[in-house]
Amino acid sequence: MLFGQLLFADTLLDLGTLGGSYSTGFGINGSGQVTGFSTTSGGEAHAFVTTGGAMTDLGTLGGSVGYGTGINNSGQVVGYSQLAGDGPSWHAFVDTGGVMTNLDTLESGLLTNGTSAGFLALYSANAINDIGQITGYGTYFDGTRTQTHAFLLDTETTGGGPTSGVPDTTSTLGLLGLVMGGLILLRRQVLKKGFRDRSPDFSFSP
Repeated sequence: MLFGQLLFADTLLDLGTLGGSYSTGFGINGSGQVTGFSTTSGGEAHAFVTTGGAMTDLGTLGGSVGYGTGINNSGQVVGYSQLAGDGPSWHAFVDTGGVMTNLDTLESGLLTNGTSAGFLALYSANAINDIGQITGYGTYFDGTRTQTHAFLLDTETTGGGPTSGVPDTTSTLGLLGLVMGGLILLRRQVLKKGFRDRSPDFSFSP
C-alpha cells in the first residue's frame, strides 16, 4: 500500500488515505496543507486536502476520478476531474471551501464555440497563486485548427478569461515586467557605453 507522507522538521507524517489503499500528494502551501488524490473504499479516486494532517475528501465533478494538483495559501485547490457519465474526458476545477467548480462552467461565456480563436475547453488546472490566478492547459482553437495550449486564468478580475501565450500588459504585473525589462536594457547600454568611454586609447602618432 502506498500512502501520502509529509515531512515536518525531520518528522515524517503519514497522511493516510480516503479508505482505499493508495494516495499521493501533488501540491503543498505555506501552511503545510497538502492536496492530491486518494482511492476510496469504493474504488474511486478523489481529490483531497489536508489540514493539520487530517485528510478531507473533496470528491469529484460527478465522475469517479478527481485529482488535486495545486493549493494556495488560502486553501483553494485546483485540479482536474471527470464529469458524471463523461468517460475519460477531463475538466479543470477550482475548489473553494469544499465547493468544487468546473472551470469550463465558470468561463462558459468566454470559451469559444470554434467560430473564433480561443479556448474550447480547459482540461487541467495545475497551480493557483495567492491572488487566485490559475494556470493549466486546455484545447485552443487558433481559427483554423485545435492545439493544446497553456492558459492563465485570473478569477479575481471581472471578465478575466483564459489567455494563451500573450503578455498581459494591462495588469500591474504586466506593466511592471515591461518597466523592469526596459530598465535592464537601459542599464546594459549605459554600462557598455561607459566601458567604451573609459577604454584606453592605444592609438599613437610617431
